[in-house]
Amino acid sequence: MCTRQWNPKIESFPIIDWVFHYPLMAAKSPAARIEEYVQFIDRALDHPPLPSEELLPFDEHAAMVPEVRELYPIIYELYTLDFAALFRNPVYALSEPGLYSYYEYIAEPRSLRDVVDKMTSSRYSSARQVHDDLNLIWKNCAQYNGEDNEVTQTARKCEAWIRTKIQQLEDQAIVPHELLQDFTDYVEQQGDHVFMSQLQMVITKHAPERIDAENDVSLENMNYGLFRRLQELMEAHKARSHRSY
Repeated sequence: MCTRQWNPKIESFPIIDWVFHYPLMAAKSPAARIEEYVQFIDRALDHPPLPSEELLPFDEHAAMVPEVRELYPIIYELYTLDFAALFRNPVYALSEPGLYSYYEYIAEPRSLRDVVDKMTSSRYSSARQVHDDLNLIWKNCAQYNGEDNEVTQTARKCEAWIRTKIQQLEDQAIVPHELLQDFTDYVEQQGDHVFMSQLQMVITKHAPERIDAENDVSLENMNYGLFRRLQELMEAHKARSHRSY
């Protein structure tokens, strides 16, 4: 007894119209048409189910662990962007003969819809799991299409977009007090006017609100974006000081 379930979206697919009106099929012999028709039915029986409903709008109250919730608006935004449309939903391998073999080559298919659905249904316990699924989308694309394919280049664009957004999110996080205290202690011990001037220039450029009317600098509640820039200066200053001995 066959236990495979018929996919409603496949069942409603206009098979007869597809066979006789698909542009390439019209030029083929009856035998070739029948062979392709058989392939279509064979793939239809094994095709993974597709989402049956539209994705719900962003829900800020959805149950998620905090680090996954932080990523949700970013993933949802990418899902809605035009340039990410190819990765929005699971691959419909019956849409054209060139995709028939997709699920034979791709053992762990993923789409942005899969990721968002798993987020909203609390199936991720860490941000790492979200990143792993996103990376699987881009990896699958390159594996099936090849690194130089236009579709893969679009995947790389999506990957870079996500990376930039996540970096911006991380830059906004507040540096823990202990870590900031180590930096503050080092700064207060220095009598190097050049180093202090460099610090002030960076703060003036990236966080001018931290400098008051008397030219004093506040380092409290610093975000990682500014902190990383100041740390680079501190490490460079340490290296110069070490070489001078």
